[in-house]
Amino acid sequence: MLVDSRKVIGSPIRCGEVTQTWIFKLLDQEPRPGWVRLELEAKGPLVVLDRARFELELSLIASAAGVTVMSSTTLVAIGPFDGQRRPATLEHGNERTLVNARCIIAADGVSSLTARKAGLNTRLPLSAIGSGVAYQMTQLSLAHPRRMTMEPLLPPWPAYPYYFWTIPNGPAQANVGLYVPGREGSRAQALLDSIIASQPHLARGRKDAIVVGMIPEARPLEVPFADGLLVCGGAARFLDPNTGGGISSAILSGRVAAEVVLEAFALGAATADALRPYRRRLEPTVYRTLKTRWRFHDSTVDFARRGLPWKEARDAK
Repeated sequence: MLVDSRKVIGSPIRCGEVTQTWIFKLLDQEPRPGWVRLELEAKGPLVVLDRARFELELSLIASAAGVTVMSSTTLVAIGPFDGQRRPATLEHGNERTLVNARCIIAADGVSSLTARKAGLNTRLPLSAIGSGVAYQMTQLSLAHPRRMTMEPLLPPWPAYPYYFWTIPNGPAQANVGLYVPGREGSRAQALLDSIIASQPHLARGRKDAIVVGMIPEARPLEVPFADGLLVCGGAARFLDPNTGGGISSAILSGRVAAEVVLEAFALGAATADALRPYRRRLEPTVYRTLKTRWRFHDSTVDFARRGLPWKEARDAK
């Protein structure tokens, strides 16, 4: 069963939609028409997704394979594991349904409450939560219409950990956004507007839509599992601290979660011990990569606090 609180799965989006092409192999899918907006010029093969269409059509593929897909449905409570199952209370409209789940996979993004409802401590202080705001812009005159830029801000703008991005996603169009620490969230849009106004290739563009969301500035969950529970993607904080990116790690962790759950069922039940391989299998990929990215993040913050330019921090890497 797939449960999603949104009325239309995939909408609204909450990211810049950039990811690596190898995600399609993990999904056992060839990219379908409309899934990819643009292939970017980059060292590695990067694409910009139409994430709303991509996620919706993945849910349709799952439904055709026999998955019960429930949109506009919220997980409101999770009961204790009885050795075989966890009771989960779902709410759809004014109706509540009790489902006895052999295993719950929390894949509900950075604002996830699922793991907390199941007893894992996923609370974050406000100081560890950042704000992201972006425009979907058209009628742009981009010098490099297939090249993504994502750089910390330089004077006269506030210094790192603020950063700014331009992600082309079609002819003369791009996602243009900004990350700021949570304490500065109230001024994020005004700051983004002023940066756009200062850059001629962006200033004459049209703002068609706005995308907002929070970005945890916290390391991944060290124990992303419990009896009858696995935590994936943004819910487990599998996010790059320098870019906020997390599509590929979400899909990778989801694939590993599915494999581990099936193996646990074959052993009898999805106990914590049976689910423990999930963390171990993610160590050489997700955890190791994010450890390196966090090391760079921390050194860059240190340079910024000492008043040194970001370029020196990058070169010191």
